[in-house]
Amino acid sequence: MNFLSMDYFLMTAEKRSFTKAADALHITQQTLSTHIANLEQELDCKLFVRHVPLELTYAGEIFWQYAADFQKKYRAMQHEFADLTKNEQGILRIGISFTRCHAIMPAIITEYQRRYPHMEIQVIENANTGLQKDLMEHKIDLAIAKFPDFLPGITLSDFYEEEVVLLLADSLFHEVISDAAPADALLLHLPKTICCSCSDFTHDTAGTVSFSVQDLPALTDSQPEPLMLRSPEDFSIFEHCPFLLNYATDIAGQLGRHFITMGNFKPIVKTQSDNMGMLLELCAAGKGACISPLNLAMSSLSPEQRKKMRIIHLGRSAKYKIRFGSLEQPYQWKAIRNFMDAANAALTRTGTTT
Repeated sequence: MNFLSMDYFLMTAEKRSFTKAADALHITQQTLSTHIANLEQELDCKLFVRHVPLELTYAGEIFWQYAADFQKKYRAMQHEFADLTKNEQGILRIGISFTRCHAIMPAIITEYQRRYPHMEIQVIENANTGLQKDLMEHKIDLAIAKFPDFLPGITLSDFYEEEVVLLLADSLFHEVISDAAPADALLLHLPKTICCSCSDFTHDTAGTVSFSVQDLPALTDSQPEPLMLRSPEDFSIFEHCPFLLNYATDIAGQLGRHFITMGNFKPIVKTQSDNMGMLLELCAAGKGACISPLNLAMSSLSPEQRKKMRIIHLGRSAKYKIRFGSLEQPYQWKAIRNFMDAANAALTRTGTTT
């Protein structure tokens, strides 16, 4: 029995198909079948019930636990000895959400591989809750996600503060508010740098919220000035606006529905999708309002599109911490720490971190 056969077994158990597992492993189905048959012969029991999809036998379930544990320890040993020999090469698996990946990963991977050119990055995209599960199942080494303040078994480290904003074409904005309450009564006009009271948005907390140039897009004379809701309840001003919504499995979709609830109206939903890039393109075309992470909007929209967009900040409750998460282990691979350092450097340079 060898580690390779265990890896092949674990992939087959995950994919529940010899064909899919062989494709994922970049080997022939015959090679995979031979490895599994040899394992079953050595253990003197069947590991899979051979129907579609494949199913683990009781013996297969037991062997899966041992194989997964061996794989975890073998990877840890590889990482520690790579650090001992200062051999900065290997595969680092990063988990991140679909939308956040587009916004920040190109700059981060570029910086990391500039520092460590022999490292390979594998990006695994998943929803927030899926990333936590991937960490616990050792499918990824590091996750970048909106984690709670505490998770048992996971080491968390603050990365940056993310903000979702309401975006809509300026022409649509004027059309929507023409029949609503006076905009000045519900919206604050923001210059490039502003400091305003948190009590406008969170009535039980005193303090200040600071907006610096890096929080806002670079403005031109012809671009609409950014605005801010005076209170979450004032989201009702957009009752008659068509919406382009992310599904509720994503943080932008969750917050979007939260503000619609605070506005106390039934939204006019034109499109729902997991593809935020597509929603932003529709938004720029004037097809509806989109609630999106600001950093993603700024990286996705062209300068010409941004000139015609109205950005509306939604207050303190629309901001949240993005954190790194990795499994608590006796020994942490230095590649993980190095990636976090490179990520912080990359986003500080591009002005994403706050």
